[in-house]
Amino acid sequence: MHLSSIAHYGLFSVTIFYMAWFLTKHIKSRLEKRNIREERIWEVLKDGEAVRGEEGTVIYQKVIDNKLLRVVTFKDRILTVYQTSKIKKYLKRGNGK
Repeated sequence: MHLSSIAHYGLFSVTIFYMAWFLTKHIKSRLEKRNIREERIWEVLKDGEAVRGEEGTVIYQKVIDNKLLRVVTFKDRILTVYQTSKIKKYLKRGNGK
């Protein structure tokens, strides 16, 4: 489990809450297969851009080492993690649609 703070900014106030993220065995195997270090996930969740995905998912993304690392989440679950060289495609469209 990893705690990540997420800030929401309003006109006159700032609300900060903590989200507990869980890495499943499936995600850990995908990280190994895709040669992505676990620390990178926490970096993206903490400092990356958040965009709305389909069916309630939230996609956190950040450019690291000339690739876009995307972490797809639903509530407290990390559904998938992948990196792509198609930076402009996803940053322009947010969720890639």
